[in-house]
Amino acid sequence: MNHAAKTELPPAQKAPHAVVAYEHPSAHEGHRCGNCANFIRAAGEKPRCRTVQNPIRAEDWCLRYKEKQ
Repeated sequence: MNHAAKTELPPAQKAPHAVVAYEHPSAHEGHRCGNCANFIRAAGEKPRCRTVQNPIRAEDWCLRYKEKQ
């Protein structure tokens, strides 16, 4: 599965934090949700991820991290 797909999974299909080793805050220098290809930040909405359940914070990290290109 391409975790950096341009489409967002339905909420029921998103992975829970425990499954993706979600870290708050990230212990991986330079790697954080805010610069992940799966991170979505839309005006007027809370940040979210295409593949991981909320809450998602820009300073966090998980195994599905993929740097934006």
